[in-house]
Amino acid sequence: MEIIKQKQMILKSLLLKAWRERWSDVQWSAKVKGVLQKGTSGDVYNLAEMLLSQALIGPSPNTLILSYLKHAISSQVVSYAAVLTAMVRYEDLFTSRPYCMRSLLDLLVSCAHKIRSFEIPDSSQHLTQWLLGSCHGNAEECLILCQSLLTAVHWLLRGILHAFEKQREIKETLVIAKNIEMCSEVLKRLCEAKHTRGLLYIGRLEDENVWNGIEQVLTSIRNTLVNQQQQAVFAKELREKVDRYLVEIQKLQNHPVTPLSVSMFSSKASSCTINIMTYMEAILNITIDIQPFVDQLLLVETIQKLYRSTVYLELMRASLIGTVDSAGGNDELKWAAFTYLKLPQVLLRLKSVPPSDGSAQENSEILNQALEQLLRFLPLLDAADTKCNCDCMQYLLQEFNKYGLMSEMQVSKILQKRAAETQRIKSPDVPPTQPNASLILRAEPTVTNILKTLDADYSKSQEALLGVLGHMMSGKSFELILAAAAATGKLKKFAGKLIKFNEFAKQTSGEGSKASYTRALLYDISFLMLCHIAQLYGVEMVTANGGDSFFENWATQCLPDDNGAKPLELALKPEQSKLDHWLSVISTGSEMKTSLTKWHEMCIHMPYTMQEALNAWEHAAITTDHVQKMVDNVRSRMCCIPVCIAAWLCSHISVLGAAERNKPTKMLQMFMVPLSGEPIMQFSNERSILMMNIIKKMCSTSLDTWLTGSSSGGTAEVGFTIPLKKPTKEVLHEVFSKILKAGCVDKTALIAMDQIINVSGIQWFCESIVNELLSLFRKDDLQIAVEVIITLFQVDIEQLTLALIRHVLTQILNDPSQWQNLSDPRGHALATLSVWCIAAAQTSQNSYREARSKESAFKPLRGRKRVRTDVEKDESGFCKDESRPSKLRRLLSTAEEDNNTATLAEFAANGGIMMLMSHSQQPQIMTDPFNRALASLFQLFASILAENTIGPRSEFVMSFVKDALQCGEGVSRSILQFMPVNMISQLFRSSLAGTFPSDLALAVCDLELPMGRKIAAKMLCLSRR
Repeated sequence: MEIIKQKQMILKSLLLKAWRERWSDVQWSAKVKGVLQKGTSGDVYNLAEMLLSQALIGPSPNTLILSYLKHAISSQVVSYAAVLTAMVRYEDLFTSRPYCMRSLLDLLVSCAHKIRSFEIPDSSQHLTQWLLGSCHGNAEECLILCQSLLTAVHWLLRGILHAFEKQREIKETLVIAKNIEMCSEVLKRLCEAKHTRGLLYIGRLEDENVWNGIEQVLTSIRNTLVNQQQQAVFAKELREKVDRYLVEIQKLQNHPVTPLSVSMFSSKASSCTINIMTYMEAILNITIDIQPFVDQLLLVETIQKLYRSTVYLELMRASLIGTVDSAGGNDELKWAAFTYLKLPQVLLRLKSVPPSDGSAQENSEILNQALEQLLRFLPLLDAADTKCNCDCMQYLLQEFNKYGLMSEMQVSKILQKRAAETQRIKSPDVPPTQPNASLILRAEPTVTNILKTLDADYSKSQEALLGVLGHMMSGKSFELILAAAAATGKLKKFAGKLIKFNEFAKQTSGEGSKASYTRALLYDISFLMLCHIAQLYGVEMVTANGGDSFFENWATQCLPDDNGAKPLELALKPEQSKLDHWLSVISTGSEMKTSLTKWHEMCIHMPYTMQEALNAWEHAAITTDHVQKMVDNVRSRMCCIPVCIAAWLCSHISVLGAAERNKPTKMLQMFMVPLSGEPIMQFSNERSILMMNIIKKMCSTSLDTWLTGSSSGGTAEVGFTIPLKKPTKEVLHEVFSKILKAGCVDKTALIAMDQIINVSGIQWFCESIVNELLSLFRKDDLQIAVEVIITLFQVDIEQLTLALIRHVLTQILNDPSQWQNLSDPRGHALATLSVWCIAAAQTSQNSYREARSKESAFKPLRGRKRVRTDVEKDESGFCKDESRPSKLRRLLSTAEEDNNTATLAEFAANGGIMMLMSHSQQPQIMTDPFNRALASLFQLFASILAENTIGPRSEFVMSFVKDALQCGEGVSRSILQFMPVNMISQLFRSSLAGTFPSDLALAVCDLELPMGRKIAAKMLCLSRR
């Protein structure tokens, strides 16, 4: 302290001597630098405050000493923050010494660049350059500059307020008016300039007390201007200008970063991504909560720069296309349920989120605009009306009005336009059947009533319950009820009740023959209904309740699904002592006593009983007629038993060679032939039809023999099969080329890609599809290809994205022979694809976490009905390696990553990860394999930029970061949170002049954290060097 005081005395004496002897600013600077130690700033000795205190002693400023201060600033003897801090100490100058105040304002706007003429707009631009032009301080000093700049704004506002409050007492009115105008211009320019506005925003977050003071002064100035309108001394134009410029200061409370216009995609009028997402939601995800679908739609709206009206249009258009394509097929009711029950709910969720384009239009107006555009697709609307035998638009708009999406007047206008433009000739005859739209809308309240009925005590009202379930199976009733329940999210509850009935009915309780007969029918009907639900909507829909019932275990271990037949090793094992009994029963056709039979045990033993018959038949021990008689005896009473036998036969046939399949297949076909004769039990026809449909569906999904040729009655519709003798790579190229030519992904292409993934695996498919992208050269082709690929990745977004960032990108960036493929526009297209995939995968994961926190740990599969254990984590976030299949374990873990696991953890713990997360969050986040893969990718990016070489790889990294910023604040932060701290400065050094946004740091850093604010302030200062 003594040394500092001594130096201050020396500097003050030197200053007085320089003033007396009228030294030039260069002379004075040379003497001062001789006093200061090398590398020491004058801020240590309060040199800026000392110079200002001597320059502002009298009523007018000392211009000579002010010239010393200007030279000290130019030669970096004093810092800008110190000058600002010294200036704001003079609060009384505005009215008491206006000429001194004018000199401080001149210093503020012109001192660094020796401006020859004073002109506010130009000098304010120089002010920005002065503040940011060559800040050589560390991050702490840059943060102090932010605070000082904010304090200077507060000082200027207080001066303006003081002048207006004392306006009737002041004498130098013209000078003070000029000062007020100059202050207002300076404030405006500070808040408009991108860099100073960024610094002010950082200062606002760093010092909330000063910002609160600014808000209070702003309020006081506005009140003063209003109260003194009649007695104002200053001109009206000045007062209006001040009031207008105050708005710019108020905007500092908003984040100063504007969306970057760097995407290779411009605003689009259509999106095939939404089209195929709608198809997947309507067919594969109809039973799942709509919020994940809404989240993906909002993401697509943001990253593809779509207008909200375009999103609405694509949703409605895709729904109508699906309705037309599925007419008369297996998915007809699913599309009807999605279009009329689920789509209005989706639009209602979208309504609650503001459009990404910032439109201030009312949601009803946006929807009305989308419907106006939909009316232009006249052939599509007419085809939908013809296929469905109804006015589809009328039913849809009624639901929109019901949910409050549109007013009755808007609905009426749209319907009038539709009626005037339609070219469909309406038939005067009444259609023979009611349209699906009407049926599905009537089925919705029916589902609610049925659930209430099923809530009754089923142990006391078995006959009533049997009547409800039996009549539900007649005609299309059951299909309609399932479709309505699935679309409204009630199917899981309905399946749970059926499982309870099935569990209750499986055990005998020594009741009489009539009660046991009812119990047998209840078991049979509930078993068939549950099988049908599992086949249509996925096995997980009947196992979602997490119970340990017989049907849940049987469906998990025995029922064939979209992945094929289940292994025989998983089948439930029988008791050998009971096989002979059941073999005797079905051979002789003796009566099954319902009062003594445990039906679940029969479901276990009967397949092995038929195995004994099959073995005897294959060894010619019994004849074909005898086998037919046994089959007829089995299916004459209980229809659930043939279903269990068929499931076992599918598993058995799947492991046999072609020559050994003959008789097992014939036995399976015997169950498909309608049973002749009078029905023995109630609801026999309905149960038999449902049984045969279930068996046909089993065969279509598990046996090659049944994949084609029997599409009626509930079998799968297969539109593509991979040729056996053609390489998969050629098949992929052909399908992808057709998609690019068409510009969209249809159902057949999606099925083809799904089959290619099944055959070739996730990693191979990802590598091949990226190679297809990099083989293109024209920007238009690349734009279409990126949108097509992200659409294809929706088949399994999480696994495909993990393979992309963990294997494909790493391989391309590390292989010199592939670097030429990263040259623009191909490199930019790959960066866009990577960012979109990561954003979509993270959105999917976040939606799942939110749903899990609200309901249960059950994760419904979105997209393909295929197990995805490599991205499913337990509640703690750790992947259970021991539960993964070996192929998936290899997909998740590479040798390089295994060796670097400790390094990555240490990297995160030491603050190597960008400070978008607190240290307490880092361990949890880094245990997620997806996040570990992202962190590894950013490590690779940092090493590329550290080479300080401008080339395709560094351009790819910069394109990646820019595109990430396009995805909105939440998504971009979740992606860029893994950026190493030093990577931001490397981005600025590696980029060409003007190619990278200078306010990148504000978008990347978490300004809520102290470290984030320091780094952002430092990068803003560096960007102006």
